[in-house]
Amino acid sequence: MHQGDISDFGLAKEFRWVHDILKRLPVPYLTVIGNHDMMSNGRDVYQQMYGDLNYAFVYGKVKFIFIDTNGREYRFNGKVPDVGWLQQQLTPTPEDTWEQAVIFSHMSPFGSDYDGKLRLPLQQALEQSGRVQLSLHGHEHNWEFYQPEEGNITYQITTSMNNRGFSYIKIWSDGFKIQRMHY
Repeated sequence: MHQGDISDFGLAKEFRWVHDILKRLPVPYLTVIGNHDMMSNGRDVYQQMYGDLNYAFVYGKVKFIFIDTNGREYRFNGKVPDVGWLQQQLTPTPEDTWEQAVIFSHMSPFGSDYDGKLRLPLQQALEQSGRVQLSLHGHEHNWEFYQPEEGNITYQITTSMNNRGFSYIKIWSDGFKIQRMHY
């Protein structure tokens, strides 16, 4: 999972360079849009290469939810992240078989680039679902770990490739394990 800032300036050639590297992985990769990916015409390039800015899928008993949280790039308009869409994704239907959800985004709800008006509504949506234990983020270029006292969700921010690290995460139906990897 690439947690955003695939590009530096939103240029198509930057997206292609990174894709040419990541496509050599022995497994598929997925992305969320980062704030740098929205520069210039980067948002359009991102959508052409990767699709929707908000998307979700179920694998086994886990629902993986990818959401655009780049509030500053929308001038903190109160619409990003789309908390209503997120709530819909977290509301199971009778046919659903997933037991937990994992959230992926670029900005964590604790940073200054996140729309502060949506911090509490997002956290409430995650907590009220009763199915989210883990929310994963990028952007900060350093390892950070939050577990607010008022909830049961772990927020993990992964360092950047510049710092020669990544998170290795194992997820199962009722838990997870995070390892910080250095190279």
